[in-house]
Amino acid sequence: SFTDGTNSGGGNTSIMTDYLTRLSAEGGSLTAPEIVALNLLTQNADIGEFDRLWIHGLSNQIAARISLVNSLTADLITEVNSPTWTAGEGYTGNGVNSFLETNYNSAVDGVKYTQNSNANGFYGLTASTGIGQMIIGNGDGFGFNFNNPNFTNGVDSIISVNSNGALFGTSSSTTSLNINYRTNSTHIKRSRLGVLIDNVADISNPLVNETFYILGRNQVNSLLNPSDVQLSLSFFSSGAIDQAQFYADVQTLGTTLGWAV
Repeated sequence: SFTDGTNSGGGNTSIMTDYLTRLSAEGGSLTAPEIVALNLLTQNADIGEFDRLWIHGLSNQIAARISLVNSLTADLITEVNSPTWTAGEGYTGNGVNSFLETNYNSAVDGVKYTQNSNANGFYGLTASTGIGQMIIGNGDGFGFNFNNPNFTNGVDSIISVNSNGALFGTSSSTTSLNINYRTNSTHIKRSRLGVLIDNVADISNPLVNETFYILGRNQVNSLLNPSDVQLSLSFFSSGAIDQAQFYADVQTLGTTLGWAV
């Protein structure tokens, strides 16, 4: 059971207890193997560096909308225009008007996510099929966050993390784990599969005072660049997470739950 701060599996039972409490209050449920797998994920030494961590590829749609961390205080994700949710896989956008409103505004809700130490990322099961799609993003005309590792179908990608513009980096697939992040005020980084692939010079801007959208970007409460990818996980954290270790942990989770690629 998850009743105190430790257990024989080494997971963080405080996180799991809160998560299961919120899940029950919202009318959701999980299987016993899923609970064990999520508990194992909380063994990540960096779990305290996350503001939000959603596991979309679960057996219950309510669970897919509840952040594993800060579950008692974080708003649930809002499904806008019915993005497709598939049990055991996650959410798929239609590339037109469906997306996930995270109800997470880093300028207001950010604790670990700060101007010069932050990360946003996702685990994709499919490749984007349209030019200019954004997986995660927001913007207010002064600062931008863009996460799409394949912005123009293999030509280049867009990197922006509380930046005042759009920078281009190495193109890569939208499948598996992709992360945009900062560890300082002078550079934006991107990793895929836990490996650094971009380190681009860019001075940080103040955090954008808009909520983040997933499967598109929020430009002053309007959806731009909607995406048709399928996502099994998404998150917001500090830039201090161990990229390689988190990838290994997510692969273990995805393998157990059946969606790892």
